[in-house]
Amino acid sequence: MKNFTPKKIYIEPDGNKGSYAESILKKFPDVEKIYVNDFRKESINEFKSVEDPITVGKEILLMKNFKGSFLKKCPGSKGLLCCNYYVINAHTNCPFDCTYCSLQNYLNTQAMVIFSNIEDMLLEISNELKKYPQRVFRIGTGELADSLAIDSITNLSSILVNFFSKLDNAVLELKTKSDSIQLLKNLNHNGKTVVSFSVNPQKFIDIEERGVATLQERLIAAQTVEKWGYRLAFHFDPVVMFDGFQEEYKKVIAMIYSYVKPDSIDWISVGGFRYSKEIKDAIAERFPKSTILSGEFWMSDDQKMRYLFKERSDMYKMIRDEIRKYHPKAPLYMCMESSQMWREVFGYLPYIEENAHQLFDFR
Repeated sequence: MKNFTPKKIYIEPDGNKGSYAESILKKFPDVEKIYVNDFRKESINEFKSVEDPITVGKEILLMKNFKGSFLKKCPGSKGLLCCNYYVINAHTNCPFDCTYCSLQNYLNTQAMVIFSNIEDMLLEISNELKKYPQRVFRIGTGELADSLAIDSITNLSSILVNFFSKLDNAVLELKTKSDSIQLLKNLNHNGKTVVSFSVNPQKFIDIEERGVATLQERLIAAQTVEKWGYRLAFHFDPVVMFDGFQEEYKKVIAMIYSYVKPDSIDWISVGGFRYSKEIKDAIAERFPKSTILSGEFWMSDDQKMRYLFKERSDMYKMIRDEIRKYHPKAPLYMCMESSQMWREVFGYLPYIEENAHQLFDFR
């Protein structure tokens, strides 16, 4: 997996100010830098008449200040159980190009965006956590970006790992489809950082996930950070049905436990493939050879298409049972699923939503 290198760098007002921004820009002395007041208005020519603006945007870096709230609760979805996960949006967009990625129609800026005012972000997190000293927050950076895909540029993992190591009531999750773990070595993480990997069968990765690390590369990375004392997590999301998918996912599970110890895993999530109409249109236009939309789907309450209930529950039970062969007390949860599905797969509801964070207190 090669490191991201921008072809152009756009800089909005004050986007180049501060030691964090300066450290990033120094890495690209020969890359053209364009100063603008408003990237969205002044970069029209970059995307005008191009066949695929999303691909073009993945080659452009935008440095800017963020004026909103960095720390937000995961929005969840209507009628589905929420795990009270919180997200930090320190940068947005991803150099990878997965067919199913929701960012294809979610972001309003096509470029790879790095927010320069990182000191504001750290202060906001610190102030928010101080309001709830008795609560343990699980906070991740992988909602609008891959946590580690451009870490060689941002060095964000080092900054956040060191920051969270001093916090009493928060755990940081770095979620990735990469194997970019080099900057995590020799950090004093104090057990407060979980490094998590999205996983799928390699035959699926080859077709539907472009530019990512292979499954084996991700698991080697997981094994390595485990040796460095980090806790681990794995995300089977999206789980996709295709001919022979059951056996392929069983192979993935066997591989995971051949590389890492069960006791090192803090949580494992499972989520079935779901998509909005906008994502369906993007897949059809950008990836006409993809078969990911094959199968029977129905419209759920949150206006996303999902596999039929019975097929989905059978899929979850298969993964549940296979994981428990290796890890009888595996800390499993489902992402974006209903209380009805929780009862069907696990036989109970694991939490009252207000106390959902207790589900992840495995240590």
